[in-house]
Amino acid sequence: VISGTIFRDFNQNTIYDSGDTPLALHRVLLLPDSTIAFSNYAGKFTFSVPPGDYEVKYIPQVNWHIDNSPGSYQISVSSTPVTDLDFNIAPLQEIRDMRVFINEGFPRCNRDARYWMSWGNKGTNMESGEIKFVLDSLSTFVRSYPPPSFTSGDTITWAFHDLLPFSTSVIDMDLHIPGPVENDSTVLFKALLSVLENSTFDLVDSAVTEQWLFCAFDPNDKIARSRSIRADGTSHPDDPIQYTIRFQNTGNDTAFNVVIRDTLDVNLDLNSFEVISASHPFETSLKTDGALEFRFINILLADSIVNEPASHGFVSYSIQAKKDLPTPLFITNTAHIYFDFNAGIRTNATLNELTPFIVHTDNVDKAIMKGVLKAYPNPASDEIYLELDEDVDEHLVNYYILDVFGRIVIDGVIEKRRPLSVPMGGVAEGIYFIHTVGANHHRAITMVRGKND
Repeated sequence: VISGTIFRDFNQNTIYDSGDTPLALHRVLLLPDSTIAFSNYAGKFTFSVPPGDYEVKYIPQVNWHIDNSPGSYQISVSSTPVTDLDFNIAPLQEIRDMRVFINEGFPRCNRDARYWMSWGNKGTNMESGEIKFVLDSLSTFVRSYPPPSFTSGDTITWAFHDLLPFSTSVIDMDLHIPGPVENDSTVLFKALLSVLENSTFDLVDSAVTEQWLFCAFDPNDKIARSRSIRADGTSHPDDPIQYTIRFQNTGNDTAFNVVIRDTLDVNLDLNSFEVISASHPFETSLKTDGALEFRFINILLADSIVNEPASHGFVSYSIQAKKDLPTPLFITNTAHIYFDFNAGIRTNATLNELTPFIVHTDNVDKAIMKGVLKAYPNPASDEIYLELDEDVDEHLVNYYILDVFGRIVIDGVIEKRRPLSVPMGGVAEGIYFIHTVGANHHRAITMVRGKND
């Protein structure tokens, strides 16, 4: 084992002691393995390696640099652990950077659902303040851990104190979700983050999530979102993609360990990877080939029979596409979830189309606009027909139907001059994006899956 601590050395004595601040989610590179470990919330990073010669190197974060410690260590590992490879770092300038997220649960009809609200401190100093969660009028607050500081109408408030830099706090909430309501089949939740400044609370960040009230779902899935998603489901290449992997222990016994393995798309910039939050303590590693792993060791995740709300968990992270890649760019992703020694559970695939936001159609590449997709009827009920325009050069074109979270629900191939019937009976009501992708063509349109006649 190779280990060390990343911290801010406030008393400038070059050692980590009680007067210093541990820093989470900073990166350390192990060479020649080219594996990146992230410090945990105690500032500690760990590598498990066979005997040999290694270099352990700190990778600077934005606004942070090595203060009074080596920037790297050359070590030889035998049969005993190598510890105390500490990195003392300091900011270039003092900043405030607070962020809030809502990590949605599964809105099962007429049941309690587990939701998480998380907030993180990406700044340089401890922060205190309050976090508010605003309920949708169709939902009911049941309980939370920790309990709220107070409740007023549809707004629930928690106070927080001395949140360390690069730390994250998470609140587990159980909300009661109704069944589908006529003419109002979504629920919308808001989060508001304020910091305490001169005896007053200043709002610094907010988050909103809206969900369709689906009554059936896969409890192990992956969501991919971009903040500036357009009506056609595309997003800008510079906009980070936020991935959330949700999991549930649907077995008949406690899960002691959960491991998530994910291989990042080759078009993603590994240097932009950021962990946002998770439901339980975890360890993270990332290899330079894009192999990403989250390890929830001793998670003791209850099974859904004994405690359904406590059987859920999640991890959320963000990452950006590489710069100067040709567009449109399609980013795909799938993860595998391992409960103890069971075989891995494969999540759904996600697809994100990244394209510059073009206002004037005169500037659009004619090769891209050449392919026109027809989808009818729209809204659809039990089936929808997809048809390619006669001007499309290719004989066969791939199609993908995505939900609002970027998850692929149906995919296949369309043949030119042959309208394709796509069954929609197994798809929940809601808004979907249909993408067709060919060598010289792509198209994205919006469709609605409505009620059966």
